Amino acid sequence: MNQLGVHALVWRGGWSESEAALAIAETKRAGYDLIEIPLLDPASVDAAMTRRLLDKHGLTATCSLGLAAATDISSEACRR
Repeated sequence: MNQLGVHALVWRGGWSESEAALAIAETKRAGYDLIEIPLLDPASVDAAMTRRLLDKHGLTATCSLGLAAATDISSEACRR
């Protein structure tokens, strides 16, 4: 089964507990199966809090990174 998801930044611009709670609740309310969590600052993401909120709403998650031009293999800067 293919799950459908939505990026967390659709709902909020960060991943504090209140932002995560809103984003996860809204994702579930909208009928999605998973939420994509941006790891713009991986050390700031509270994994235990995130797991608790995901379990509460019956969602799964994926994560994504925003790469700078120097680390993005599709950019001209990386090919130099």
